[in-house]
Amino acid sequence: MTMQLSSFIKCCCSTAAAATYTSVLLFVVGCCFTATLLPGSSAAVATNTRTTSEEISGPSSSVARTAAGQQVVLVHGIGGGAWFFFEVVTLLNAAGFSATAVDLSSNGISKAIADDITSIEQYTQPLTDLLSTIDGQVILLGHSMGGGSISFAMEKFGPSKISKAVFLAAIMPTNGQTFFTSFPPTCFPRLIGAKDLFLYHADGSPGPTSIRANNSQLGFFAFNQSPLQFTTLAQSLFTPTPYRPGLETLNLSTASYGSIRRFYIRTGQDRAILPSEQEEILKANPPERIFELHTADHMAFFSAPIQLFATISYISTL
Repeated sequence: MTMQLSSFIKCCCSTAAAATYTSVLLFVVGCCFTATLLPGSSAAVATNTRTTSEEISGPSSSVARTAAGQQVVLVHGIGGGAWFFFEVVTLLNAAGFSATAVDLSSNGISKAIADDITSIEQYTQPLTDLLSTIDGQVILLGHSMGGGSISFAMEKFGPSKISKAVFLAAIMPTNGQTFFTSFPPTCFPRLIGAKDLFLYHADGSPGPTSIRANNSQLGFFAFNQSPLQFTTLAQSLFTPTPYRPGLETLNLSTASYGSIRRFYIRTGQDRAILPSEQEEILKANPPERIFELHTADHMAFFSAPIQLFATISYISTL
């Protein structure tokens, strides 16, 4: 059976309104969806309308069969934590994946102090410690500035540990960049100028030591398509993120980072990293394939969790 993604999503969402996660998953893994090509591009993009199409179809058991034993690790961006991914992790695990989300240092339930963290090694230690304990390969997903964190891990562990890297509305650095220079040049000045984010200086520090979100603005710039309860939750759970690791130059080699398959998921209603800014990221460092969640805001795991789950599941089959 082949189903356009728009129909697939409508069925999933209507089912989700009246069913348990397990019931939704039984439906999801029995369906396939259609991906289309961007005009003039060879990269596949999940879309609501069918233009120049590359159909992605297969037997109903393909995702379930591929999911068995596959490990997925999800990494948050500024202010977030493992809690970002609770719905997607539930869906992935119910489908047969082994999915885990991490709290980077000072975020989520981490007791580290953001203003005390000065290096990428310190900031990403929970991620690298986790990857060191996992046997076999993983699919690594990074959201927003988490794209920098997974890039560091890609270089550290290489393709023997990381089979695929998925960048969700994320920075996607090239060799010699920092986390901050991986963002399009308009992005941070716009967010800081609008007071969506602000830079905090710890006592006696000559420069910024952490990045903090303006809780009163979250519903506008990050959760603009997400259910209201998630904005309320984020206002309680967002934590400061270390600033100084974002200044550190990334050394990314062809043999390690460059040999891992990369995929990008764009978010069509994003006000944090605008769709036009995501396009700049893609042009600077093209991945193997590009997918798009048209109705998702920056927090796609809240605004479009089933669509995001379906896209990750599909990427696992490639």
